[in-house]
Amino acid sequence: MVVETHGSRTYVGRYDSEDARGVHLLDVGVHDEGPELSREAYIRKSVRFGIRSEHKHLVVPSGDVARITRLSDRIGA
Repeated sequence: MVVETHGSRTYVGRYDSEDARGVHLLDVGVHDEGPELSREAYIRKSVRFGIRSEHKHLVVPSGDVARITRLSDRIGA
């Protein structure tokens, strides 16, 4: 799954669940958008080469979440 935030941070990982604390992801890669690598370029790279897992489990607070999509739906990204 791709979890985009209202800020510059994007999370890519396996969706586990969602509760009052937020969206729970497993085997998560994290990207902060910058001039070197845009959000869309990071997503394309994850589609092509796989997710570079940086966290075994991570919770993204619900208020931070702007959009959740399947990584497989982003193949044309």
